[in-house]
Amino acid sequence: MDQPRRYIIPIVACLILFSALFCVPIPADGLRVMKALLLEAAIMCIIAVIIGLYANKYVGVFLILAMVSHIVAVAAGGDVALLFPFFARPSYQAFHFVLYGCLLYAIIVVSGDGDTQGALLDMMCLLGIANATLLVFQYFGIDPLYTVKSDVVGFMGNPNEASAMLAFCFMAFTRKRWVWFIPLIICGFVACGSAGGPVGVSAGIFIYGILAGHYVLSILSVFGCYLFYGLVHGPYSFEGRSSVWEIGMEQFKDEWLFGHGIGRWKIIFKDIKETGSWFDNAHNEYVQGMVEMGIGFLAVLSGYLIDIARRFRNNERLHRPIAALVIILVNSLVNFPFHIAFTAAIAICWLAILEIELRGFA
Repeated sequence: MDQPRRYIIPIVACLILFSALFCVPIPADGLRVMKALLLEAAIMCIIAVIIGLYANKYVGVFLILAMVSHIVAVAAGGDVALLFPFFARPSYQAFHFVLYGCLLYAIIVVSGDGDTQGALLDMMCLLGIANATLLVFQYFGIDPLYTVKSDVVGFMGNPNEASAMLAFCFMAFTRKRWVWFIPLIICGFVACGSAGGPVGVSAGIFIYGILAGHYVLSILSVFGCYLFYGLVHGPYSFEGRSSVWEIGMEQFKDEWLFGHGIGRWKIIFKDIKETGSWFDNAHNEYVQGMVEMGIGFLAVLSGYLIDIARRFRNNERLHRPIAALVIILVNSLVNFPFHIAFTAAIAICWLAILEIELRGFA
């Protein structure tokens, strides 16, 4: 590491420690735990800077933003007014899940090569085949996995999550040999009957066709989306979710700079009765990210996508991961895939593969 970069890490660590002293209240008997929190902040900041230097700068910044948002949640009150000890609290759990995701991303990017990418894509195919097969069995009333559940959910918690998992795996099936399993994946979509996955896949294939010059494929993707949405899935209303999104944006306006704190969406919604039900997730990653992490979330996401567009070259090696990125972005509009371990891990693998391929054209 060159000399200027070597000094960035301790400087940023000191800054996060300094800012934490002014952000977090210290109870009379909480000094010892506060030292642990400050030490954790410094270590996480160092990890974030290393990820930013060697993997992707926006991923590193996102981890720092998550750390700051965790500190905001500590000082926010409500369920965390008496935060000591703060273990197992929503903000603590949410931040550490973000940390694990960033570490997975960085490990794949730093150590990734052609063999690693192939192994990851094969893994996605095997997961997709297993999930689709189980969905079909469940559709016909045969469930070799669950003894109590009767819903068509595959390995996931509900049909929306099962559909999202199939969608995130879909582009891995566009390779030789694996392409023959696509009819099984389509059967899985039909079995779970959720529109989010197929709509995302249609958007991804549309972009894939445009980039590859296969315009007929793009047209067929639109027709397939219409066919599934109208005939298989049937009419669908976003009324419940849209009202939640509207309330979420009002909450964002109240704390637009730093947000309400990572992991606090479900806590905020306990006191909101307008929807008639409790949404522990926003069913929209963008709205929830803005509510919890403030305008910084939107800035980091925008910077990340702009950076991808700036480095993009129309090469066939990039077509598949770009299409997968589109699928992830579209599904995140109506679902919460980064809050589910299976879909989050698959999405992170795709983002890491995209970064590896982009570096090949730097």
